[in-house]
Amino acid sequence: MIGVIARAIVPRMRRRAVVRSLLPLTFAATATTAVGVAAVAHADTGTIVDTTAAGPVADGVIGSGEYAGGTLGIGAGFGGMIGDGITLSIDSADTGALGFALVEPGTDCALAAPNTVVIYLDTAAGGFTTTAGFTDNGDPGRIAASGFDGSNRSTLEFGGLSPDFALVFNDGGASLYALVDGGSHVFVVNPTVAASSAGPCIRELGGLTLGDLGLAPGDSFHYVATLLNASNAYRSNELQGTATAPASNIGQSLYTLGVTDVSTFTSYAPPPIDAGVPDAMPVDAGVPDAMPVDASTIDASTIDASTIDASTIDASTIDASTIDASTIDAMPVDASTIDAMPVDASTPDATSAPDATVGPDAGPAPDASTDLTPVPAAACGCQGGADPGSALIFLLAALGLVISSCRTRRRP
Repeated sequence: MIGVIARAIVPRMRRRAVVRSLLPLTFAATATTAVGVAAVAHADTGTIVDTTAAGPVADGVIGSGEYAGGTLGIGAGFGGMIGDGITLSIDSADTGALGFALVEPGTDCALAAPNTVVIYLDTAAGGFTTTAGFTDNGDPGRIAASGFDGSNRSTLEFGGLSPDFALVFNDGGASLYALVDGGSHVFVVNPTVAASSAGPCIRELGGLTLGDLGLAPGDSFHYVATLLNASNAYRSNELQGTATAPASNIGQSLYTLGVTDVSTFTSYAPPPIDAGVPDAMPVDAGVPDAMPVDASTIDASTIDASTIDASTIDASTIDASTIDASTIDAMPVDASTIDAMPVDASTPDATSAPDATVGPDAGPAPDASTDLTPVPAAACGCQGGADPGSALIFLLAALGLVISSCRTRRRP
């Protein structure tokens, strides 16, 4: 009816402005108008995929390629605020930033309260299939999200999505709510609204993130947008993200969206890290590889015993049972290189007299069953009939020098 009045009294170029001026006066009178059953086909619903890492800048100016894409609106019941010829664009960034832009090609940029845009966002499994249970009417933004002002209701049933959030805005500001059935919607954040100062009319919403919607970069959400008067829950037939719209304003009545009346946005997904390429980190040479040493592979004749500090050898760590004496080159040992650790004479136990029957090693008494046949001096490498005990000391010292040298050579 409003459109008919405008066409009758004004030229086409001024029709939009006159319709808007008539709207506040006619809402109450048309509150009980039945919804037109005819639907006007407009265009296919949109699927937007963001493939660039850079995000939008909410400054009221849109640069080339700033947004990943957008959908065209449908309907003109409120004079064309989000409907025919108007684009709702969306973009994201690799940081998780999220932005929306409403672009009208004309110069009449009014989107003042109480007229309010509501973008319903389906971000997860579950959600709501209708606004019929929404009762929050605490302020104009909440009335717009609920479609309910406390007494009047405009019920919207969703065919192809089940929204979890409502993003509401007009020239006075914006709010994001998590929807609640039968209670107060949960406030999430107040996005910024940046508008252009001249045509084309641009409104950009910033200060949003995918995290505000419980999403991460690469995730998707479904959406539709509607327009209504937040003072009395009177809904326009102007829609975004849908394929069809009613021929006249929905008003304070029930309207059911079709299953195809939904659009989808997929946010930018950063490329995965290639785990197949190892990080060539430097090896800490200060940590030696304590792998077992095969003594049979060592040529003891190449070891310079004068370079070995025998004081660093811990004899307690040597397993003598693993030593094959036949493989040891009994080279002459320079006794001057052996660190004869001093003995603290104050430490002997003076409580008992030494056993004269026991030699220098006061260990266990010999087992009588053991073969105590003296070993010829030549068999132990002794020269000139030297004391076999001294030869054994020299042998162990040489063995310690060999093992110490082996350990030294194994270090990186």
